[in-house]
Amino acid sequence: MDTITVRDLALEEVDTRTLLAHAEQQARRRRYEDFFIVDVDAHHYETQSFKEICDYIEDPVMREQARYQGYGMGGLTSSAGAYQNLAGRIGRSQRDKMEKAPPWPHRDITLTKRWMDAMGVDVACMFPAPMLTLGLTPRAEVEVALARAYNRWLCENVLAQEPRIRATLYLPLNDADATYKMVR
Repeated sequence: MDTITVRDLALEEVDTRTLLAHAEQQARRRRYEDFFIVDVDAHHYETQSFKEICDYIEDPVMREQARYQGYGMGGLTSSAGAYQNLAGRIGRSQRDKMEKAPPWPHRDITLTKRWMDAMGVDVACMFPAPMLTLGLTPRAEVEVALARAYNRWLCENVLAQEPRIRATLYLPLNDADATYKMVR
């Protein structure tokens, strides 16, 4: 009788390079280096850097609220303490939390380049994952403040350091004037 081998998901150490070793072999075998490949749907989990992003919130009172309340369940963006954490349903976010990365370059750069290199991707266009629900916050001023903070953090800490990573900035849905100012 055949036995079924189940992969143990309780890895002691998570490393994208190990997890994508077969993808890297396939990329080499298929000669992906001969093609220019862009991933235009490269999510990252900005909430893992929320403490850093808080430093970019301009209003000192809101900055302290964000630090104290956080972004998750019952955090700054929720109306009744019931924020829907969409990142929790995506398995990669839990793996990313466990993966070790050196202090420099930024963690998002290191983890993104690991999967890009393994899969033969030349350029990735990052955009936020949990913040995709930010437009649902009942406080437009919170959405605007977090959008500005995230965009500044992303530009200074990720985009300025790695030319292979591009981004779609977050534009606030609930304040057309603030969106216009960000675009300008």
